[in-house]
Amino acid sequence: MVTITCDVCKRVKQKDEEWILGFDPDVDAPYAVRRSPTFLVQWDSARIFDAGAVHLCSEDCEQEYLCKANAA
Repeated sequence: MVTITCDVCKRVKQKDEEWILGFDPDVDAPYAVRRSPTFLVQWDSARIFDAGAVHLCSEDCEQEYLCKANAA
C-alpha cells in the first residue's frame, strides 16, 4: 500500500480525498535560476510517482509551496 503525504504539512491522504497534484521540474536542481511548478486541474493517481511530482492537501499548502519555491 502506498501512503501519500502532503509535501508541505505532511498530512496523510485518505482514500477519495481531493488533493492537488503538481510538478516541479526543478525540485532536483537546487541551483536552478528559476523554479516554475505547474499544477493539474485534477488529481491523477497514475502520475503520482512521476519525476518532480508534488502532492498537496489544500490550496493553503499550494500557496505555501509556491511561496517557498519563489523564495528559493
